[in-house]
Amino acid sequence: MKQTKKILTITAIASTCLAILMLIGAIFGLEVFSGMGLYALLSFGTIAVASAFAISAVSFLRIKPIVSYVCLGLLGVLTLFALILYWAPIPTGSWFTRITGVLAIATVFFNIIISFYIKLGNKQKPLQLATYILVVIIDVVLTLLVCGINLFKYAGVWQGFAVICLIVLALMCTLGIMAKKNYTADDAEVSVEGDKYIRIRQSEYNEMKARIAQLEEELKHKK
Repeated sequence: MKQTKKILTITAIASTCLAILMLIGAIFGLEVFSGMGLYALLSFGTIAVASAFAISAVSFLRIKPIVSYVCLGLLGVLTLFALILYWAPIPTGSWFTRITGVLAIATVFFNIIISFYIKLGNKQKPLQLATYILVVIIDVVLTLLVCGINLFKYAGVWQGFAVICLIVLALMCTLGIMAKKNYTADDAEVSVEGDKYIRIRQSEYNEMKARIAQLEEELKHKK
């Protein structure tokens, strides 16, 4: 498990660095926004993002194996489809392009929702529910757009969609902070290894220590 996470981390960092180097090269005249350069830039970016999401999914394998495998499967298929789309002569607007777009939207939002749900559990349920409902609405609207149904031609739809996006962004930032407080990287690592943390009061912990010390002392006298 640790080896897999290490490989994914190296892949994410390497892909990100390569994409950044290409963008830096663009500042000095390197052509990266058309032709082979654009395909390479998109490929590095896609691999970096997919690897970052995969690291999170791998961390949850022991906790939620089925969901984690679904996340990893979606990421793998999406990365493959995206690379084919970048490098193969597939015309824009084709069925394959639309399937890849819909898959990308579903994969990203699914991974985000699952990550928050696993980290927060039953905490902040109303906030989680509101976020997930709005995320589904965004997912549906974007999916319809990819499929060629332009809802933005109707008055007020674009403004409403923009407001929902901003609200979701704020909610996700809030949930991210809460998830960080309630589920740290150490928690994830311990859970992956098959162990779990429990929370007790400081007074209870002190009582347990005192009781253990007392029992050890009594055991010494008996010996």
